[in-house]
Amino acid sequence: MIANEAEPPEEYLRGYNTARPSVGVPPLKWDFDFGTLTLNSLKLFGDAHLNNGTISLTRDLSVPSYGSSRALYSRPVKFYQPGNHSPASFRTFFSFSVTNLNPSSIGGGLAFVLSPGDDSLNDAGGSLDLVAAATKFVAIEFDTLMDAEFKDINGNYVGVDLNSMVSAKVFDLGFINVDLKSGDTVNAWIEFDGSTTILTVWVSYSNLKPKDPILTI
Repeated sequence: MIANEAEPPEEYLRGYNTARPSVGVPPLKWDFDFGTLTLNSLKLFGDAHLNNGTISLTRDLSVPSYGSSRALYSRPVKFYQPGNHSPASFRTFFSFSVTNLNPSSIGGGLAFVLSPGDDSLNDAGGSLDLVAAATKFVAIEFDTLMDAEFKDINGNYVGVDLNSMVSAKVFDLGFINVDLKSGDTVNAWIEFDGSTTILTVWVSYSNLKPKDPILTI
């Protein structure tokens, strides 16, 4: 799922390597949260900016606007280490909200992304600034706009994207009564087990992780 030797920058990431290391090869470990992040540890692109202790991905306007943004952790994170045959595992938790200023002009959504370092900003729209030439990525997208081009099931789902905006697996959030465009805080947990290469996603309005995930791939 993650390319060999990739060093993907991250926005929120807490990682640990569960693979059994070879003799003399220590496991990979890192741990950080938003409380420790500063402008020096973030790369903000497009409309992204810090706002009262949070990252805003859109401009603070009273009317809808058209744009794209990206917020990345500025330091490379190694997912592979010589002597280990499995990629590093990771787990992350983050909260977000989407305020819909005008139902007739809702944006495409947002995504948690892992990719090799890429300082470019791509076109705004349904691609969520993920698709670029020669770029590999793994993304968990929180889609708020149905786009037939990408075979979206609706405008309120979570999808796992593997180098493509056509999701490899999706979940309709209507089944758990979560509306991404409600303006309410949505909580997400994402975990990847490097030893099994299984990626799991949970979503809830509650800040307690649900027992059952919405996606496993």
